[in-house]
Amino acid sequence: MLLNFLLRKTRENKLRLLMILAAIYPEKFEGERGLNIMKLARLPQDDMNAVNNMRLLAGASDTKKRSTGAFSLKFDIHKKKRAARKDRTGEEETTWQLSRFYPMIE
Repeated sequence: MLLNFLLRKTRENKLRLLMILAAIYPEKFEGERGLNIMKLARLPQDDMNAVNNMRLLAGASDTKKRSTGAFSLKFDIHKKKRAARKDRTGEEETTWQLSRFYPMIE
């Protein structure tokens, strides 16, 4: 089905399809395999460069899976330690009764 599409449709539609595939599955366009697909579609060199650039923009699938970049979804990695609390008794307790924390230094 893909082969029929690549052989019969217009150049613009082939380019759109291959750019979408390169963005979603960049590993399928690495090396000789991607070059063969683009040659089968009879794309000019400029269009081949555009598809290859789209593949590079999408990145490799290996780096996506093991990436721990600045925007990872693990929110509690750099959690700060809780502040030390000092227990107060007697007169000091009534002074700071409505406060959430007792100050370490007064």
